[in-house]
Order: sequence, then structure tokens, then C-alpha cells
Amino acid sequence: MIAVSAPPLAPASKLPPPPIVPTWQLAAAKKQAERTESIPSEWRWEELEIAGPEIDLRQVPQLCLSSKELEVTELDDAATLLDRIASGEWSAEVVCRAFAKRASLAHRLTNCITEFLFDRAFARAEELDAHFKATGAVVGPLHGLPVSLKDQFDIEGVDSTMGFVSLIGKPAKSNSVLVDMLESLGAIIICKTNVPQTLMAEESNNNIFGRTSNPINSSLISGGSSGGEGALVALKGAMVGFGTDFGGSIRKPSTYCGLYGLRPTTRRLPYQGVTNVLKGFKGIESVIGPMARSVKTLQFVTKAIVDAEPWFLDARVIEKLFADLATADGGADLRSFLADTGEPLIPETFSTLSPAPKTQSKAAGVPQWAPIDAALKRHPKMFTAITYVLAAAALASAMPTSPSSLAPRAVTNDLSNLTIAAYDLNGTVAYAVELIAEAAGQGASVVAFPGYDENDWMDLHVEDYIENSMEVNSTQWNTLLAAAKSNAVYVGFGFSERAGDYIYMGQALFSPDGEVLIHRHKLRPSGSERLLWSDGTIEMLQVVSTPIGRIGLLECWEHFHPSMTFPMQVQTEDIHIGSWPYNPSPNDSDALWWEAGETNDAAARVYAINSGAVTVMPVVGHATIFSGTGAALVTIDANVSFVEQPIIYASVNASAFNNVTYNENGEQSWGTLEQITAAIPAYVPKVNGTYTNQVFNSVAGLIATADNFTANDTTPVTTTASVFPVATAGAQAANATSVSTAAAQASAVKTSGGATISAGCFGGILGVVLAVIYPA
Repeated sequence: MIAVSAPPLAPASKLPPPPIVPTWQLAAAKKQAERTESIPSEWRWEELEIAGPEIDLRQVPQLCLSSKELEVTELDDAATLLDRIASGEWSAEVVCRAFAKRASLAHRLTNCITEFLFDRAFARAEELDAHFKATGAVVGPLHGLPVSLKDQFDIEGVDSTMGFVSLIGKPAKSNSVLVDMLESLGAIIICKTNVPQTLMAEESNNNIFGRTSNPINSSLISGGSSGGEGALVALKGAMVGFGTDFGGSIRKPSTYCGLYGLRPTTRRLPYQGVTNVLKGFKGIESVIGPMARSVKTLQFVTKAIVDAEPWFLDARVIEKLFADLATADGGADLRSFLADTGEPLIPETFSTLSPAPKTQSKAAGVPQWAPIDAALKRHPKMFTAITYVLAAAALASAMPTSPSSLAPRAVTNDLSNLTIAAYDLNGTVAYAVELIAEAAGQGASVVAFPGYDENDWMDLHVEDYIENSMEVNSTQWNTLLAAAKSNAVYVGFGFSERAGDYIYMGQALFSPDGEVLIHRHKLRPSGSERLLWSDGTIEMLQVVSTPIGRIGLLECWEHFHPSMTFPMQVQTEDIHIGSWPYNPSPNDSDALWWEAGETNDAAARVYAINSGAVTVMPVVGHATIFSGTGAALVTIDANVSFVEQPIIYASVNASAFNNVTYNENGEQSWGTLEQITAAIPAYVPKVNGTYTNQVFNSVAGLIATADNFTANDTTPVTTTASVFPVATAGAQAANATSVSTAAAQASAVKTSGGATISAGCFGGILGVVLAVIYPA
């Protein structure tokens, strides 16, 4: 027996004192715990994992709510919602519970709520329904309208901390005037939302509740000081929210989150009972205003409050009846006024703006929207950062992606950084057909799409992924073949291929005559890709002669391995299409080593130099077209939105192509291969090993493995696999896959006697790139 003695314990007096936790941290932690407890347990969404940066969170509710809840909460017009309640089609309780559930999800995604008032709200909804049942009438024009309030609005018995720990546990003793008015008009207040400490900041972050993120891009802020309202209303957790504005606190969150916000004239709406840090300061007064997803809703709720004569409840309110805001031609003119100041606007906001020049409305005296060209020129980077989310539907790569792997890593894997992903093969192919036609319309002769990647999504999304993998001779395959023929172009693309009981990382090249020139499988999928896709065969490494030159295809990391590059280069190519799934721009600190822009660019550049072929690198994100000497003919940064530049072009002299099938005196030849073999030291055993053994993964086995893995997993999962990867929102991110679209004119730089190669970026930060080559 071996005994080990322990040293004697130190005297109690010499034991180190326990760590001291500041009392403010304890108070904040307690407040947060109380907030969590106030959420129904089934609505806490604790199983929902948000795994990456720059995620477009607005798609998540579609994956988590019932069809009925979506029907109720997707409405953007308050009048339409209230009409359905007033008609008896929906009860106030049904509407209240649907919005409350969506609000809890919005909070889980963005940390936007400070006080959950669900019990109070449900009780009020029951009272409204009882009144309606008994009388057949609504209590007021806002009967059943779900409303949220910025944290500083006092509600009896509820804290108004404004982010100050010192105000925790000091609930308001009475309601603010606006609260009483809203409830008397029939509105249901469901929650209060986050603010920055002191309210004097452009982001909503404080020492009690932390930071509220942007629902469009989780790596950005939602604005301030009404940032909690911006995030909640943008995610449709309330039909309308009320904020306050001193120096932009309604206007900025509305802009950042894609909403409409109204900062009325000072003292137009009742401010009495609203807690503030500037009590007594009258130099510039804070103003109450609504935030919503439509101009009509802003006008509707503002009119309801003004019509109720708030000046009888708050003597400082201006006694002035509401006049409908209308332009001379009868159009609504109640809008935010940022366009002509040069401030950036996100796509959703931009798309609603009037292109009319700035004029003065005779009816209302309110300036109309002016074009925002000047804003784009003055703030290009900020505009890009905020607009990355516009696209989202088309090309989704057959790669898993967390629901926000949509674009460059972050949203780069736009939807891909959430544990939810969407795969839509039909939608992807349909959009690819549009892009092929667009490229052909620009004179292209070769159109090449990116490859795809894989991530930690397989166990969660493998079945959807397999179902959306394309089969040869399927409807989708034939649709692409027909597009190549009808547009008289070569089409090269990467896709996840289903063949019997296996799936492969496929590539294909279609001719302008509608023939399949190349159909291959990646020889050895890289890393964990090999756990899903089966291996290809060596004879699939082929180069074909065409009237515009010899063309060959490889995918992604095949460009690093001599067993793939040497057989291709020995056949000699004039044009090489190297499809990558995703490529961040160089010097992206978030990129992993194996996906870094420097790494992938180097592989493509070296391939171009060794082969002498024009090397097209279509990819989600940072795309480049290299000359046969490795020079970058044209490149696009991963941060460039597809809205700004979906396609890039470069000209090459096609008449200079050698179009020879083999050069016995070349660097890649039989002689150099023998030299390589002879150079292997004698001590190296002539044994094949297992690395080159062909690996096959049956679909049945993959599904069984995934089922076992997810048996106890309740995370909601949705996926959209596609032939080509595209980022839905963009921003650089490592480890991301995306879903996105492209749609703008391409511009080309041509040289006489040559051919032009173009690549299009389809995503925001992580755009999908379309590569095109056409005669100059």
C-alpha cells in the first residue's frame, strides 16, 4: 500500500480572502436573472445557438414560429392588424401572445428587452376580448395593438433604470402619460427595451443588461439611444415601438435597423412621466416618437394619440389637432429625413424612398426624400456595411451554413453562422439561369460559378443537404444545360452531386451547344469534407479543347496538391476555372489559416504561373482573375457589396493561347515526373499507404449518423442547399458559408483581339463571385 500525506491546512487567519464581487455586478446579475425568470420557459430559446458574427437574424423567426404566429406578426400595417381584431377574425389575446413570443425570440437574438410585461399584457388582452364579446365594439382605435416602450417610460411598479445600476429596485410610482393614453386607446404594452446608460450614446449598451445587437448584422450595433426598440420592431416583436429623440435617438436606430421613425415637433406628444437624465434642462428638449415598419403605421398611431387630446393630460403638449400629411398629389409624406444629409440608408429603407428631387410639400411643409447618390459617395464604407443584407435568396451553396453564414464569414457564411441553414436547389438554379443570361447579354462566352465548402453543419443539416444535392440528368441539371445552349455560352460550376447512394463534390463544364464537356468529382475532398462526400477518380482530371482555348477545372484545395495539379498542368490549359467556396480578403484577422485570403490567392496565383493559364477564381467573397503570369488582372474585395459590383471583368488576348495538348519539354512533363520519382530517397518504402484509398460514404450511413447525433438535439434546423454558394448578407467572416444574390450591371475592360474574363460578386461582404470569359 502506498500512502500519500497531504500538507496541513494553513491557519484560518492565513487563508486568502474570498474574491470580492463588486456590489454593482451582483445587482446587475440579480436583475438579469429576474428578467429571465419573467420569460415563459418555453419561450427562452435556450437551445438556439448563434455561432458566428455578422448574421442576418431576420430570417430566424421563420424557422421558429408557427404559421399562425407568422401570419399575425408579419403584418407591417397597424390598421390592417386592428381591422382583423375589430372584425373578430383574431382575438386580442391571440395577437398579443403571437407578438410576445416573437418578442422573446427577438430578445434571444439581440438582447433588446429590459422588462418583460407579458403577464400584464395577457391580462389586458383578456379584458379587451371580454369587452369585445360583451359589447361587440372595440375600446378604442388601438384595440389589441401590441406596443413596446423604451426603458425610460415609467410604468407603475416597474423599474426605469436607463442602464444605471443605482436605479435597480426603484420602480416607478405611477404611469407616464403616454402609457395611460395608449392603454385607454386599447393598446397592449408587452415590454420595455434597452438603452445606453445615460441615454447619451449611439449604441444601446449598459452595465445592467449589456449590448443590443443589430438584427440585420449581429456584429453591428442597433443604434441609440432607442436601440432596443429598433432591434425589437425590426424583428417584428412589436407592431410599433415608442422611443425618444434628443440628438437622433429615434432616427439613428430606425436607419440602422431598416425602420421608419418619426421625431415629431417638440412637445407634440406627452412627455410627462418619462424618466430622463436631463431633468430641468430645457435648452434642447427630448421628444417622444413612434418607430415602425411602415409610414402608415407611424401616421396611424400618431393620429390616434393626438386625436385623444393629450394636452389635457400634459399641459406642455401643444394643443394642435392632427392634420393628415399628404403631398400635393395625395401621396404620404411622413418620412425620415436622412437622405439629403448624406447619412447611409440600408436597402430596405432605400428601396422605399421617392426618387423625386427634394421639394417642399405645400400641404404639410415637410421635405420629401431626395436621391441618395450623394450619400453613397460621401459614406461608401458605412453604406456598404449597412447594406450587406439586401440579397438573400438565390444561390445557396450545397454547403451547410449556420443561418447566417450568408456571406463572407460572419455573414460571410451568412446564414451559415447560425445553427439554422436553408437549402433551395430549385431557387439556386433559377437564379443561376438569370445570371447566365445577364453575362451572355454582356458578350460573355464562358460563365463560371463558385464551388462550395462545408462546416460544422453536417450533423444538423445532412438530410436537407443530401435532398438538395443535384443529380445528373435531373430537371435542374437539364435547366442549366439548356441555359448554356440558349445563351450560347460555356457554363462551369461546382455543385453537390447525388449519384445513387453517394454524394460527391461535383464540377461540370457545359458547351454553347448544350453538351457536357467535363463532368468530374473532387478527387479527395479536403479535411472533414471527406466525412460527407465520396472520393472522385483520377481519370476525371481532364482538360478539353474548345474554339476559345483549352479549359480545365479544379476545386478549392485541389490547387495545393500535386496529385491533382500535375495531371492537369501536364495536359496544358489556356483557361483554368478554380472554384473556391469562400475567400476573405487578405489580412482578415478573423479568417482561419486554411481559408485565409493570402492562402487561397497564393494557390491560385501559383497555379496560374505553373500552368501559364488564365486562372479564374470565382468565389464567395474576395475574387480574382489572374493572368498566365500570375498577375491579378482584376480583383474584388470581400467587403464590396454585390449591390455595388456584382461582376468584375478583365480582358485577355485569346488569340495568344497556345492550344497545345502537351509540351514534352515543359515543367509539367513525363521527364519531370520521372525526376520527381527518382528524387525520392531510397529509405522511403514503396508502399501506397491508406491516404490514396478511395473513400465512399453511403447516404444511408450519413443519415443514420446524423440521426444518432441529433436524437437529443432540439435546435430548430432549416437548410437550403444549392448548386452554387451565395452569401445572403455580407461581411467578412471566417468559417462561413452563405446564401446571397447578385443583380447589377457588369462592367468590362476589353483589349483588342482578346477575350474578357469577368467575375461577379453576389454577396455583401461575402459575395458570391461569377466569373465570365468572353471574346473582346
